[in-house]
Amino acid sequence: MPTISLPPNPDLDHLRHLARALREAVRAGDPSAAERVERQHPGGVPDDPAAFTLSTAQLAVARVYGFASWPRHTGQEAVIALLSPLTAAERPDE
Repeated sequence: MPTISLPPNPDLDHLRHLARALREAVRAGDPSAAERVERQHPGGVPDDPAAFTLSTAQLAVARVYGFASWPRHTGQEAVIALLSPLTAAERPDE
């Protein structure tokens, strides 16, 4: 499962947009989108592409960047901190 590095100033909203775009491409029958999913998601694309969910697209996008899963509720703060352009030492005390 090859991964790519995050850009120097990654943006969580951009990753969300990528997941939504991937979902729509798969639902539209785009073979290259389906191939990307097949490489990153063990379940691949369902027999009915209309059933391809956002959470499945999010998992595929997360795995492209080397994450084991798309963050939900717990752990989301850690990913946001990872995506922040400031290191922990540079952040003001909260």
